[in-house]
Amino acid sequence: MMKRCFIVALLLTAIGICPVYANNAISFYPMHKATGIMKRFQMDKDLYYGINGIALLPITYSFALKNAKKYYLVRGLSDPSGHVQIANADDALAYVRLQTSYTCHLAPDFEVIDRPHVFLIPNYGLPQLNIDLDVKTTPPGWYGVISSQAFKKGGFSLPKVIATTRGYIITRWLFYDQNFNRHHRIRKVEETVSAIGEYHCKILLDRPAPKLRGADWYVPYQE
Repeated sequence: MMKRCFIVALLLTAIGICPVYANNAISFYPMHKATGIMKRFQMDKDLYYGINGIALLPITYSFALKNAKKYYLVRGLSDPSGHVQIANADDALAYVRLQTSYTCHLAPDFEVIDRPHVFLIPNYGLPQLNIDLDVKTTPPGWYGVISSQAFKKGGFSLPKVIATTRGYIITRWLFYDQNFNRHHRIRKVEETVSAIGEYHCKILLDRPAPKLRGADWYVPYQE
């Protein structure tokens, strides 16, 4: 399957349907300008998005910074660093959530959050994907969204943002999957963001995801 996808991607690239990034990562779909993200963080470089065409990953968007005629794949928050402006605590939290939202996949993690607060996770003005959460139908635990009871019993809390002289410190609980849903884990992290998007993450705790009623941990993958 992976070999067939790679061959198709090369053929599409050859006829100009999809770009090849500088690091040879390939997307299947044309890239579109991410104007919502660019405006939110006052970016001084163009940011583009396209549907992630790599098999065995969650169906999310890939992002690339454009320099002249080349696209550079955004692999994490260190890539747009220096091209953004983080003006306040809300910006700082929205910025780190670029890595863990349901439409972006800049990191293998998703934020642990209870259903009543899932609306707080932004989609940054991107078109809806078929995996976008419907809080009425999505099974509890998918993408780290769990019931309020499980959230409380598991000792989780909503993100906390503290302003410092160097920027902002965000403390969050994250959920990630190892080995295609064979091992689920929880992290408590402390993320530091500067006014220009410099990013650092410190892991405070890493443990197996607890077994809780209302938290059937799961990450859907492409096939």
